[in-house]
Amino acid sequence: MFTCFFILNHHHNEIPLSCLKKQILNLLDASQIAHFIASTTGVYVSTISRLHSKERSEPQKSVGGHPSKLSPANVCHAMHLISTHKAENAVQITKALTNIIKH
Repeated sequence: MFTCFFILNHHHNEIPLSCLKKQILNLLDASQIAHFIASTTGVYVSTISRLHSKERSEPQKSVGGHPSKLSPANVCHAMHLISTHKAENAVQITKALTNIIKH
C-alpha cells in the first residue's frame, strides 16, 4: 500500500510533502532566503526554518583567515531581529547583540 502525505500550505493547496520538501531544500541550497521560499511555496517561514535546521544542520567549513567574531547563535539572533523587523540596519543589530553579550 502506498501512502502519500500532503501538506496544506497557507494558500490552502494540498501538495505532496516529499515534493514540497525537495523543492524547499533545492531553494535553500540555491541560497534563497526563507521569506522568498515562503512566498514561492506557500509554506510558513517557521516551517522552512525547521526543515533547514533538521536537514541542513552540518557546520560550515572555515575558508581560512580569522575566526568569526559572531557565534552561530548570535548570527541566528541577528537574522531573527531582521526578519521580525526589530532591527533595520547593522548599527541596530550591533547594539542588540552587544547588550546580549555583555549580560
